[in-house]
Amino acid sequence: MKSFIPSDNKRKLRIAFIASTGGSVYRETCRRSPWLKDRVSLVITDRDCGAGTAAHELNHPVEQIAYRSARQFSEETYGILTRYQIDLAITFFTRILVEPLISGFNGRLINLHPSLLPACPGLRGFEDSIKSGARIIGTTVHFVSAKLDEGPPILQSCIHRANNESTESLRHRIFEQQCRSLLQIAHWFEADRITASGDFVRISGAEITSGDFSPALDAEDAIALFESSSAC
Repeated sequence: MKSFIPSDNKRKLRIAFIASTGGSVYRETCRRSPWLKDRVSLVITDRDCGAGTAAHELNHPVEQIAYRSARQFSEETYGILTRYQIDLAITFFTRILVEPLISGFNGRLINLHPSLLPACPGLRGFEDSIKSGARIIGTTVHFVSAKLDEGPPILQSCIHRANNESTESLRHRIFEQQCRSLLQIAHWFEADRITASGDFVRISGAEITSGDFSPALDAEDAIALFESSSAC
């Protein structure tokens, strides 16, 4: 598997979001990062949802596809992504995606999941992590494969749970990590630094440290994304 390779290194990455959720990570990251906002070329939804509302607020094109079956939705989505010349598709989607989308966007279709996969896959990743009593929880960005939440991880983050920390506080920390992860991943794709061999993904030039992210974040705007309480 090889990541997106720009034909012209000066060309901006063209990103699409496939969403059926509130779109809070997409909205907040674009709100704080004009760099990312400028690279979003499309938002695809299967219903009226927060992600579609956010797209209108951010002046991003929206395509809504009624979900009748996994095959039908995946075929139509693949056609639209191709028509928009999308380089990277990012999912916040609560339904299964299948062929031809999986192979057609091999190495260019990723998911942001609110748990440290392979622990707690599925729709309730965060809730199941909390319920498990794990002392370390976190997030995973991974390639989408034919099996739910089993594609190779690209970037993971972790949070050490304090004894009396509330679920609301943990949820907000996970949210901030997902926003940082989203922005960092976009930088790595645009710089063509991501390759995968089998189930292991390599990030060219990335460092492995004892910090909260593995590999470590190295995009300055991703690191500083929440240094101010207001948007950039």
